[in-house]
Amino acid sequence: MCLKKDSRHAAKKLDPDFRSMEAIGRLDNERQCVANEVTRKVAVWENRDRILAELQEYEERRLQTRCEQRQAKMLRRLNILMRHGPENRAYLYSVWRREDDQDEAFETARREKARRAMAEAAEVELKDLPPIVSFKWEDLREEFEKLVAARKAPASEAEELAENKRRAELEDLDPNSPEGKAYQEKFDAKLKQVEADYRANILPKVQPSPIKRSMGVPPMSNAAGKSARSKDKGTHGPEAHATKKKVGRVVNNRWVGPIPDQDSPEYQKYLDVLPDDAIPQLSKKDRAERAELERRRAGTEARDAARKKTDCA
Repeated sequence: MCLKKDSRHAAKKLDPDFRSMEAIGRLDNERQCVANEVTRKVAVWENRDRILAELQEYEERRLQTRCEQRQAKMLRRLNILMRHGPENRAYLYSVWRREDDQDEAFETARREKARRAMAEAAEVELKDLPPIVSFKWEDLREEFEKLVAARKAPASEAEELAENKRRAELEDLDPNSPEGKAYQEKFDAKLKQVEADYRANILPKVQPSPIKRSMGVPPMSNAAGKSARSKDKGTHGPEAHATKKKVGRVVNNRWVGPIPDQDSPEYQKYLDVLPDDAIPQLSKKDRAERAELERRRAGTEARDAARKKTDCA
C-alpha cells in the first residue's frame, strides 16, 4: 500500500497533468506536428515514385510499339528494294531516311514535352531524369563513309509532286504489268513452299479419327409425285431424321450416345463396356417410369397415413 502511494506521488511530480503519451495514449501537440510532417513527406515521395513509374512504363510501352512498327516497315522496304537496281535503291534510301529523321524529330519533341509535364507533376527537375537520346541517319556518316544521306526536302510544289509520283511508281507495283504478274507467281510459289515446310516440320501430327461419319442420306429424286413421298414418309428424307430415334453405340470400348432402355437388347452391350467401378445409368424413359412409381408410392403412403389418423380419432 505504501509502494502504491509512492509511485502515485512520483507520477504527479513527473507528469502532474497526465499529458504524457503513456498516460493518455496519444502524442502531444509538438510531437504530433512532427509525425504529421513525416507522414506528409512520405506520401509526397510515394506519389513522386508512382508518377515516375507511370512515365517509365508509358515510354517503354510506346518504345516497344514503335519497334514493332519499325520492323514491319523495314520488312516492307526490303521487299520493295529487291525489285530495283542500285540507282533506284539509292533514291529510295534518301527519301526514306529523310522521313525517318522527321519522324524521330517529332517523337523527340513529344517525349520532351511528356517529360516536362511529368517532372512538373512529380516536383523534380529535368536534369534529374535520364536524358533523351535521339537518332538520326546523319550521325552514322562518321562510321560509314558510303552511307546514303537523307534527301533534302522539296523546295517547291512541283518538285514535291514529281517526287511523290516517282516514289509511288517505285514503291507500288502494278499487278497487271508483266513485272507484277511475275512477282505474284514467285510469291505464290514461295508461299506454297513455306506452307509445305510448316506442315511437315512445325504443324503437330494429328491421328485420324476412328469414328466414321457419314454425310447423310442421298438426295431424293424430284421425279416422284406427292403420293410417293407421302407413301414413303418416315423412311427417307428429313422426316426420317426427325422421327428416327437416336441409339447409342460402342466406340473404342466406350459407350457413345444416349443410354438404352433396360428392356432393350442394347442395354446388355452398354453394361459390358462399363468399367468395374462405374455405376450403370438409366435411360430417359426408365428415369421417367421410376419417377412415376416414386410419385405413386408417396401418394399411397400419404393416404395410408391419413386413414390411420382418421381411424385413431
